[in-house]
Amino acid sequence: MRLTFRALYEIHGWRIVLDLFVGVLPPHHMIDETAFYHGAALVRLLDDSRCATVRKHPCGYVVNDALFVYLKYTTKKRGPWGFSASGLDLARLAAVRAEFSFVCIGLVCGGDGVCAVSAPEFEAILGGSPGWVSVRRQFHKRYTVSGAKGALDRKVAMQRWPTLLFAETSEVEEEAELEETPTGP
Repeated sequence: MRLTFRALYEIHGWRIVLDLFVGVLPPHHMIDETAFYHGAALVRLLDDSRCATVRKHPCGYVVNDALFVYLKYTTKKRGPWGFSASGLDLARLAAVRAEFSFVCIGLVCGGDGVCAVSAPEFEAILGGSPGWVSVRRQFHKRYTVSGAKGALDRKVAMQRWPTLLFAETSEVEEEAELEETPTGP
């Protein structure tokens, strides 16, 4: 048996309607692991005032009807966090890149945060082939992202998720530089 709930949220002046389909489960069932980790990333996305709509897509999530989010997660508590990228993952990314104006990969690093990379960055560190991606971060530092065929030439700020979805690349880089600028004497 499934129940349907309609929820109306108003966040930063935007009205969002969510239809929730909930199966009635015995009380001993827990939250699905994928829903738990995807939910962590989606909450941060919904908190951004530029996010008007989010809807489920067979391969991920569509934001504001033009942007696409592909989420991968690891349950590991501490880094380095490892992610696999299968041939199916790359085929899905190629399909959504043809359909949407921008594709962002959100790498959910356990409870640490979400490391955001663009689809071209993700494909570049994989060399266009299936492989692995590793994300590392020291305490109070940025993420270092590497893959089977290379590494990003710069570190990734934690604030890049979900900023990368809504800002031009130059804005994201400027914001990251500001956060590292020392203040005070």
